[in-house]
Amino acid sequence: RQCGQLLPQRCQPAHPEGDLQLLLLSGKLHILLCLFRLFPQRLYPCLQFSHNIQQTHQMAFTDSLTELGNRNAYETSCVRMAHDFDSVRSLCLILFDLNGMKRVNDTWGHLAGDRLLRDFASLLRETMPPTAKLYRYGGDEFIAALHEVSLSDVKKCQQKLEQRIVRYNEENEIHLSAAWGHAFFNPETDHGLSEIVKRADGMLYAMKRAMKQAAENAS
Repeated sequence: RQCGQLLPQRCQPAHPEGDLQLLLLSGKLHILLCLFRLFPQRLYPCLQFSHNIQQTHQMAFTDSLTELGNRNAYETSCVRMAHDFDSVRSLCLILFDLNGMKRVNDTWGHLAGDRLLRDFASLLRETMPPTAKLYRYGGDEFIAALHEVSLSDVKKCQQKLEQRIVRYNEENEIHLSAAWGHAFFNPETDHGLSEIVKRADGMLYAMKRAMKQAAENAS
């Protein structure tokens, strides 16, 4: 016993309980290694399924021609805002309508009309704030939803868009023409998004009438 007690600790006989713990630890490590080897095989179908869901969601809410949000995306956004309308503090909707698209389609074909739609979408991306939500509502109608902007900000965006349209028409044979109207959320009078859309729509058609009258006077 005395000799045994004088041996260094590392040379002491192993305790049976310690051997058992080491054995259990070794078994757990083996199981973990097996799981890690199987994990990629189990993970890949899950990742693929998640990727498929994302693609389906993107197709359902993205306009395939312009890659802006589509009508589903706009209406879904409206539903979300309607559920939490009391928390809306600053919102401006801008409605856009391209002029003369039937003439373009009849004269140059629908591919030319599609190009105009894509190019107008690109102009919106360039001229609207980075935080703006952009949608192709349908046909030649587009919508921009702007949050936390002032009237001065909106006018600057519209001026930039006018300038880009002028430059576009200087560089392209088929000219682009668009009218738009905007409206701000008024917390004192607005009880829903439809009231904002109605005011923006009224301004849009006032601009279309003015543009038509100007074209008639010029001719």
